[in-house]
Amino acid sequence: MNTVRIFIFLVLTIFAGNLVAGHGDAEKPLQKLFFLDFEKGFSPNAMGENNPLNKNFPELISGVGGSAAFFEGGKVLQYPSPKNLNKEEGTISFWLKPGDEMPKQGPLTLFAENGPKDAGENSFRIELFPNRFIRFSLKDSRDSYIYYHKIGAWKRNEWHHLAITWNVKKGAFIYVDGKAVSTGWMPQWEAKVYDSFFIGAGNANGEEASQVAIDEFTIYNRELTEEEAGKEFLKYGHFSAQILFKDPFIQAGKENILIAELVNPTDHPVVLKNIVCMLTDNKGNELFNAGLGEQSLEKLSHKTLQIPMKTDKSGTFSFSLTYLENNERKRAVTPLHVYESREKAVTQDWSVQMVSHIKAAEKEPIAETGGTLVCEASFGKYREAGSHFNDRFAMDFEVEAVGEPHLAIVTYPDDKPRTMEIMLQHFNGAIDFQSHTGVLTGEEYPVTNATKEFEIVFWPRSKKQAFVFMTAEKKYPAAVKDIKIYKIDKFKVASAESNFRGSVPFRSSGLYYEDPVLFHNFGTGRDLQGFVTATDRLVQYLNSLGQTEFEYPLGWYAGPLYGTSVEPFQPDIDGAQGGQRPHPDGYPAYLINRLGEQNIKFTAGLHIHTLPSLNKYALADWERIDHGEETVININKDGKLWYGYWHGNDPNFNAADPRVMHAVDTIVMEIAERYAKEPAFDGISLVMAKPKLFTFGSLASGYNDSNLQRFQKASGIKIPGYVPGDSSRFRKSYEWLMENAEAKKAWIDWRCQILYEHYAAMGRKLAVYRPDLKLKLNIFVHLMHNQRLADYLNEPPVEVMREMGIDPARYKNEKNIVINHTLVPADLRWKRSHYPPAIPNIDRTIMTAPEMVTSMQGLENVRVTIHDRYWEDAVGREKPMEGLTAMGVSEMVWRASTLNATGFHSLEPYVIALNHLDAASIVKGGYVVGTFGMEKELSEFSKALQALPATKFEDIPSLADPVRVRKKVVDGKLYLYVLNTIPAPAEISLKLKEPGELREPATNEVYAKSKTLNLKLKPYDLRVFVSSSATQDIAGGKVKVDKEWLTSLEKSLTDMENQAEKQEKLFRKHKPYLELAREHWSKKHFSRVYFLLQEGWGEQEATAEK
Repeated sequence: MNTVRIFIFLVLTIFAGNLVAGHGDAEKPLQKLFFLDFEKGFSPNAMGENNPLNKNFPELISGVGGSAAFFEGGKVLQYPSPKNLNKEEGTISFWLKPGDEMPKQGPLTLFAENGPKDAGENSFRIELFPNRFIRFSLKDSRDSYIYYHKIGAWKRNEWHHLAITWNVKKGAFIYVDGKAVSTGWMPQWEAKVYDSFFIGAGNANGEEASQVAIDEFTIYNRELTEEEAGKEFLKYGHFSAQILFKDPFIQAGKENILIAELVNPTDHPVVLKNIVCMLTDNKGNELFNAGLGEQSLEKLSHKTLQIPMKTDKSGTFSFSLTYLENNERKRAVTPLHVYESREKAVTQDWSVQMVSHIKAAEKEPIAETGGTLVCEASFGKYREAGSHFNDRFAMDFEVEAVGEPHLAIVTYPDDKPRTMEIMLQHFNGAIDFQSHTGVLTGEEYPVTNATKEFEIVFWPRSKKQAFVFMTAEKKYPAAVKDIKIYKIDKFKVASAESNFRGSVPFRSSGLYYEDPVLFHNFGTGRDLQGFVTATDRLVQYLNSLGQTEFEYPLGWYAGPLYGTSVEPFQPDIDGAQGGQRPHPDGYPAYLINRLGEQNIKFTAGLHIHTLPSLNKYALADWERIDHGEETVININKDGKLWYGYWHGNDPNFNAADPRVMHAVDTIVMEIAERYAKEPAFDGISLVMAKPKLFTFGSLASGYNDSNLQRFQKASGIKIPGYVPGDSSRFRKSYEWLMENAEAKKAWIDWRCQILYEHYAAMGRKLAVYRPDLKLKLNIFVHLMHNQRLADYLNEPPVEVMREMGIDPARYKNEKNIVINHTLVPADLRWKRSHYPPAIPNIDRTIMTAPEMVTSMQGLENVRVTIHDRYWEDAVGREKPMEGLTAMGVSEMVWRASTLNATGFHSLEPYVIALNHLDAASIVKGGYVVGTFGMEKELSEFSKALQALPATKFEDIPSLADPVRVRKKVVDGKLYLYVLNTIPAPAEISLKLKEPGELREPATNEVYAKSKTLNLKLKPYDLRVFVSSSATQDIAGGKVKVDKEWLTSLEKSLTDMENQAEKQEKLFRKHKPYLELAREHWSKKHFSRVYFLLQEGWGEQEATAEK
């Protein structure tokens, strides 16, 4: 291993460890508002009334340090709340020991206020679900729950310490046995005080009694720090060494190294003696055994133990490490998955057999809402749902091979505008998102007045299934003609023979996930075996499409998911406020290996809103902030702490705070340290959407003292309103900066420079691990800016990015940085259906106008993410179809569907990415598989794309629109691509500099040795050619466009001009855009005209009189 690499990671890790364990700034004095240790019965030491309000007292038993109370059914303690409980901030701390005979079900109540249980009522509750979890309910407006899920490992008659903290300004934390284990980071409550609270049960009658012993019950006046929570535990407990297994996936029949991290959290040295490792199968048979000697650990330290091991058996086994610590035998255990290597899949076609054929016009739906109609058309009869939002019907079918791959081919009418969801409904209650998909037809995707086919690959989880067809937008009804179900005997494997091979990588396309829900998408469980199976199914699907890239989250909203050592815990594994996203520790090791076997590269996605390690620096005390103490919490333009916000809002943290930067840097380096050795690992993507902690989000954020001070020092500009100690200095600084153009620009420049320096350094650190690794900055501008972005003739769109803190131009010379642009094709329909009234074509502008990405066009390597909007809907839970309910079937409770255009229209965003940015990599997705219904078109496009070297090509100005031609000499050969940028057929005659052979890699066809290349192009067609001559070149060319399509386009332009003339006053504002359209028409830039006429300015004028 590279010595420099080791040094970088160790420095970061040690610093991260110090951050986790170190002292925060002194808080206000800690005070016990309420303390009950049962030494004097049931009378606490309290700031308020201390007499219990009830008589049905619990039994007193032996506790951790004297007496404790055991709460069986009907027993409770009730006390007055005034002065004993502060709802603004505080901590509830106590010891508990589960009883010998715990109920199987919950909730069992440990603590509850005497208030309503409804959301928004802010009545705190701490509940126990035996062998499952403990949860803290804030009863805020979101009805948030904060979980600790690992009580199943607790032993009988074992005491554990629990501390739950809250602060109305920044959320809640849970500490178990002195360690931070869970967080709730989106507080949205107004503190409500109730007259009393209960300990040990849910009400005065002792119902929902906890069935546990409780001791040392304390309510504090403020949050405990992590250090203080540790001290509370150490009063009666002690810390022990921890063993953390990293990436417990190994290859069968091969010498492997399994990594265990040994952690000493104590303040004294520890020696682990007689360390023995063992691998056993599920019957207890020993497969491997080795003695590992002893290990010494200094106080508050950790070290890595490398364990050589080999086994020829494959499967999931139990790996244990036993050792003596202070003469006590201890054991650490992890599941270990041993897998057999696989060869690169051989090219083959589908092998399927039909198992069901549903003719929708002849078969009645098994369930429906809103009624259906059988319609007649020239292509036959079909069934159509009602035209109201959520009208839907279910067409059922049966399969025999449950769990085996199947292919559904849905034939639907492409005869009118439709916004249609297609969802697979299992009849066994499985929560499953395999087919949450759908179709967009008409309007921006002109209809064919014929039928189209939509393919869906799925793994049925019950014999009886149904596809549900739902109207996802009012007056855009769902419809279906036929459904054919096939069992897949062999998956297609697309050929990779035409992929570029040379001195640079080939271009790639693939899938992208925002949410870590692979198991939901491929019909498996959420355990280790479920992830393994989901990964194998994913790889099969990617191979069938010829996709060569996959991006998946390794860090989600609340931090890492993979089994981190640099953060104290992983909220999204156990269940943070973004949802529970369980993954086996080290899952990237298996995922990356399986992808690599098939030459599919992997990008690690980071989508982080918050991190547990930053909690200690999240100062929320305004008195201290006013006196100059620095908080990592974002201070916004109004001089307020901006924390606890969700999608669509600016970040919770100050992106320029060195502590925030360091926390991100440490995670990035940890990922590189663990996975850079895998050839398939391509790099790390920082997804810079508005709430993520990677940028400022907008100009409304980042007015922290440290930022304002550093800016003034660096720029030499003094902000008149910035006076230390003045509580209004943040607001005044913002107002002055916004009112002074020169200072405002300097402020934006400084922010961009600070983040540039941070990410450029991060990219260079990645290069130490492997020179070809990339840090991908995914600039995801929020749609709230779309109205402003759409007015691109008056303000460069890059200004919105710069206000976030990202200026693409600064990264031009950073070889390890890739700027990643995000397109959102479905925004038009999604906004129109979810947020009426909207000007939906604003969103077409944002996707289609080249001006959106002018700032990125000069960069060497650009990547594009096609982000799918989710049609999220709880209608299945709130208003299920009665037909399903009557059968005892629960309709899928939550939808998160991706709706695609189909046929060649599905390629529109891919063509835009290549046309405007010469993209070297294009990925698509979000919550679910985003490529259903477009497999054939995407496979063909990808095959051509991947024949290109991933390097910047040269434009040919005379061949840019409607057919784009670019060229590049690589490895002594001329590569060129021809891209039809319009949704209509076109022909091109290319003039070559010299006669010579041209080969088309996708078809392996060789073209005649002439100086002319004549091509007929399908709509949105991509063709790639290579000449063995480095002196070959393009001398020019002529393009011919489908006459009927061109006539229609000219009519649209003329109609708009006539309308503008009639409504000159109304149209005056947007006149420059119409003039631009006419200018492009005169230049025969028909693609630009086509998309210009669909932009928001045209939509506004077209509807101005209505």
